[in-house]
Amino acid sequence: MDNIKKIQEMMGDLGIDAYIVPKNNEFFTSNLQDFEDRLKFACGFDGSAGTLVVLPNDFLFFTDSRYEIQAKLQLKKNPILNISIPKWLRQNMLKTQKIGYDGFLHTAFEIKKFFGFDMVDVGNLVDKIWLRDCNKKYKIFDYDLKHCGESTESKLLKLKERLPDVDCYIINDVDEISWLLNKRSDAFKYLPSVKGFMLFYPKDLTYDLFDTKEEFYKKIISNEEFYYGCDERKIHARVYNSLKNVVLIENEIQNLMSIKNKIEIENALKVHEVEGLAICNFLAKMNKIDEISEIDASKLLDDCRKLGENYVDKSFETILASDENGAIVHYHP
Repeated sequence: MDNIKKIQEMMGDLGIDAYIVPKNNEFFTSNLQDFEDRLKFACGFDGSAGTLVVLPNDFLFFTDSRYEIQAKLQLKKNPILNISIPKWLRQNMLKTQKIGYDGFLHTAFEIKKFFGFDMVDVGNLVDKIWLRDCNKKYKIFDYDLKHCGESTESKLLKLKERLPDVDCYIINDVDEISWLLNKRSDAFKYLPSVKGFMLFYPKDLTYDLFDTKEEFYKKIISNEEFYYGCDERKIHARVYNSLKNVVLIENEIQNLMSIKNKIEIENALKVHEVEGLAICNFLAKMNKIDEISEIDASKLLDDCRKLGENYVDKSFETILASDENGAIVHYHP
């Protein structure tokens, strides 16, 4: 655990008593590229859910029961299960102690749960010790109206009608941005969403889209007199703490996304038909095979799915297990 020791050394220099390393990236997704998996770099855990809390002379790992066995194997330590980090810390730490975090990896809502503690946004300590190339090139492409059924202009107008009187609405969620703009990309593993941060100006139905959090943050603080609308469950803690005038708004984009139009419903039914055909094809092939490994069976299922119309990629690592492995939650060969 050399990387944890390096984090502990920086904690001493910063005068903090704990430092939190979450699984997610600054877009709050767990579908990470290799260079985004700070949790894996820090402690070696490569599951899709978990949080590391580094202490001056020890570390804690929080996850759920799905990853109990994996965490024990990879960390050589029992994880803490089924309790929130703020609750555990209240039971085991003094409220006068300082807890460090990166304000771009936690939402305002998350940090508010630590009320009573001295929460200090010290930036990303993992990035200070992890030298790697983060400039992955990716493609952005239009999502045709024959798939989405509604134009960007129509969606932005509907959003404007749902918002209170604000100068700018902050949008961090990559799924929401992709839905609003009818765009897709290959920036994320298993997730076709656009990588970016969006500022929507409802008064004139315009918007800015930023590639980096630095450009996004700079634009926000340059207009400090603006009245910003945001959802505290989605907005970065650092951005939220920098706003002078803020209006908390329920997530109206998710509400709009939940109302499916005719074309979306028709396409959803088509997707189920294509997936059902792939599964039937897979089972028919498996019925003719006497013996096959989990890995080869997983590859066979992938090959059957690739025959489907408009296939691009799978949305999750295949969960396929036999015999006793079937008892392991989220197991994949």
